[in-house]
Amino acid sequence: MYLEDFGKAVGHKSRAAILLALIGGKALPASELAYRAKISNQTASSHLAILEDLNMIFVRQCGRHRYYELVDHDIADAIEALASKLKLGLRDEKVSDHLRYARFCYDHLAGVLGVSITIRLLEKGVLGADTDTFKVVDSQHSVFEKLEIDLECLGRKRRLLAPKCIDWSERVPHVAGSLGAAIAVSLEKQKMIERSKEDRSVKITRKGYIFLERELNISREILNNQ
Repeated sequence: MYLEDFGKAVGHKSRAAILLALIGGKALPASELAYRAKISNQTASSHLAILEDLNMIFVRQCGRHRYYELVDHDIADAIEALASKLKLGLRDEKVSDHLRYARFCYDHLAGVLGVSITIRLLEKGVLGADTDTFKVVDSQHSVFEKLEIDLECLGRKRRLLAPKCIDWSERVPHVAGSLGAAIAVSLEKQKMIERSKEDRSVKITRKGYIFLERELNISREILNNQ
């Protein structure tokens, strides 16, 4: 994708709102995207057509229904990184403490929770940091076993293992890539976190609270702020 195409995609506040709604990784119908962007269904259809032409989104047909998704995680990461530097239509999202605290950025965790997990993995020596990416330093750490993460399997994927994704609310990197996704999937699968049905925010369950405090030593002060 050319920079001018990306600029065209995010340069209109309604298209930016649509992309931000899809950054949580869910496939959404046009009516839901229109509601979130605060525009009519007809106007949303026009913007969705532009985003599809720019190869930012694709349509998944399910019977008579059409659902829209981001083309891939790279677009989600680019939007999150840009949003950390610019307002990018985030005024409505910024008022939500729930989104700021914990949310999905496509398929990995962001916000205070995503950043806190990343920081603790760095402090424990599980991860190290290069300029643009994190790296696994201690592949034998118990956290991988408890989260049922197979690093060898992740290493065989074409996707980067643990790139840095600049968090738009915290303004520091959180772990993304196949490792970031695996952490989020495991926490959700083991019912340590729950996705909101209304937006891309995430809630920590009691089980998750115990795990994050005991295994990652995330402070109660942070955990109690959700």
